[in-house]
Amino acid sequence: MKTFKRYLSVFMIIGVIIFAIGFVLLAIDKTYFKWQMVIALLAAICIYVFPMSLYLSSRASTVEVRINKSKNELINKIDDISFNKCNRKNKKEVGKETIYSAADKFSAWLTNPVKVSDHDEYVIVEVPKAYKKYYTSLA
Repeated sequence: MKTFKRYLSVFMIIGVIIFAIGFVLLAIDKTYFKWQMVIALLAAICIYVFPMSLYLSSRASTVEVRINKSKNELINKIDDISFNKCNRKNKKEVGKETIYSAADKFSAWLTNPVKVSDHDEYVIVEVPKAYKKYYTSLA
């Protein structure tokens, strides 16, 4: 599932919960229950859901950072940034690729992992755009 759809589904769930609470409150107090209020509530949720989904999915989209050093020189710095700054808790090594991901299932589903690929003379790091600045300082 693409990043935008993941964030959209999370914010839609939040919007549905807010709508249900608002609808119940409007139904209890019948003096304010008008269809204009329901439409205004739906419009407010849409104004919240779509911009938040767009903004956060753009910050979470993956970018590549090429570092012209060997992985052996950088491994401690990459570990430190991935664990502390990017808040990734799991480290998995597969061949020449190291993947740092979130610990719990929801965060791992919602966020993109940090992938480090070793190419002997250089390293390519695939990282969410929000964390690019930490890895470009290594180059």
